Amino acid sequence: PSLDQGRLWFLDRMQGRSALYNIPAAFHLRGSPRAPPLEVALLERALRQLLERHPALRTRFPMVEGTIQAVRREQVRLELREVDLGGVEPASREASLRQELEEAASRPFDLAEDLLVRATLWRLGEREHVLLVVMHHIVSDGWSLRVFFQELSRLYEGLRAGRPAALPAPRIDYADFARWQRELLTHDAQREHLRFWRERLEGAPEVLLLPTDRARPAVQSYRGRVLRFHLSAELQEGLRALGRRYGTTLFMTLQAAFASLLARYTGSDDIVIGSPVANRGRSELEGLVDAEGGY
Repeated sequence: PSLDQGRLWFLDRMQGRSALYNIPAAFHLRGSPRAPPLEVALLERALRQLLERHPALRTRFPMVEGTIQAVRREQVRLELREVDLGGVEPASREASLRQELEEAASRPFDLAEDLLVRATLWRLGEREHVLLVVMHHIVSDGWSLRVFFQELSRLYEGLRAGRPAALPAPRIDYADFARWQRELLTHDAQREHLRFWRERLEGAPEVLLLPTDRARPAVQSYRGRVLRFHLSAELQEGLRALGRRYGTTLFMTLQAAFASLLARYTGSDDIVIGSPVANRGRSELEGLVDAEGGY
C-alpha cells in the first residue's frame, strides 16, 4: 500500500468501521424525449470496464502476519443495484430518494474483504435516473471522481455506439508508484520529515476556542455542513488584484483572509488550517483513480 493508504487503513482500525471516509457522488441523469433511453446493462458493463482499467478499485487491504497488505483482485464483478421509484407518488418521491441516498452513502466498507466501490441506480421515470457511486477514500479521492466519471461517460458512449472507447492506457501502475514512494522515503528521510513538522507545529493549539453558541462536544461527531455563497465580480477582481500585488494565488489570498478571521475571533496568532490536496505532482498520476488526495 502507499503511505496514504496506510494512513487511511490505520484510521479505519483506530476509529472502528464507519462511513467517515466514504466518498459518495450522485448524478441526476435526465434524457430529452428524443434521446435514446438509458441502457442499464451497458452502464453496468462500463462500470466493470472501469474497474479493469484501474486496479486500485479492485484492491482490498487485509492484515497478513501483523502487516497491512494491498491485495489486488484479478477479476471482480461489480453489480449495479437497481431501485425503481417510478411508482412512488411525486410528492413523496424526493424524500424517499434522499433517504435512500443517505443510507447507501453511509454504509461502511470492510477494507479487508469488500469491493471498495458500490453503485446504485434509482429509476424515477422512463428517462430520468439518479446514479450513486460510493468509493472508500483508500482507493479514491476527489481528483479520482473526475477521472472516474469522465471515463465512465466515454466507455458508456462507446458501448452504445458498438465501438471501443478511445481511452489512453494508464501511464503508470499505482502499485509501482506506492513501491517507489516507500523506497524514496527511507528511515532517514522519514525522520527528517517528522523533525520538520514537529518544529513547524511546536506550540500550535490543539483546538481553536471559537465563541460559538454551544459547547464543543466531548466526542467529535463529524456531522459537518457545507455553506455555499457567491462573491460579486467586483470583489473577486479586487481579491485577484491583491494577489497579484503580493504574488499569491486567489486560494492563498482567501485562506489568509480566513486565517485572519479565525485569529480575530479566537485571539490567537497561531492558526493551523488543513486543506485538501490532489498530490498529482507527476503527470503520470493525473489519469489514475487512486487515494493520493488528502489533508
